Amino acid sequence: MNYDAKIDTDREPGSSVGSASGELMEDNRLVSRKMLIVGAIILAVLIGLWFINRFNKPDELGAADQAQAPVVTVIVPGRGSVAGEISTTGTLAARRELPVGSVGDGGRVERVFVEPGDWVRAGQVLAVIDRSVQNEEAASLDAQIAVAQANARLAQANLDRALRLVDRGF
Repeated sequence: MNYDAKIDTDREPGSSVGSASGELMEDNRLVSRKMLIVGAIILAVLIGLWFINRFNKPDELGAADQAQAPVVTVIVPGRGSVAGEISTTGTLAARRELPVGSVGDGGRVERVFVEPGDWVRAGQVLAVIDRSVQNEEAASLDAQIAVAQANARLAQANLDRALRLVDRGF
């Protein structure tokens, strides 16, 4: 009798009904469970060996790395002169052309009649300035004056109307 066999105390000592088949079923379960555990262990060992062989090949990689090692030359930095000189001819051009000068409060200078260092006399025209900015500013100021005059006329009309209403007793 093995240790896992069930002892039935209610059975009579001479009776063997059902005891042989019960022990046989328990033995079959134990054998199948042991086979399953042994199979899982063997499978785990095989997978471990496969990983070791697949990812751990230092001899081949080490030899290839040693054969391809680069040669390096090290020098100490210092001062020196350049022995060569480059001279060439060509045309220079701007990448983007932009107008030089800005239109400020006084306008943009269109033409200059004198050079630095020239003698000038009183009343001589030195440069011509684009007056479009000044003309636009003058027109804007004229419009503001017209608006202020219209507001003054409206305020005077309202005052006159209010005074007439006061005279009538309202």
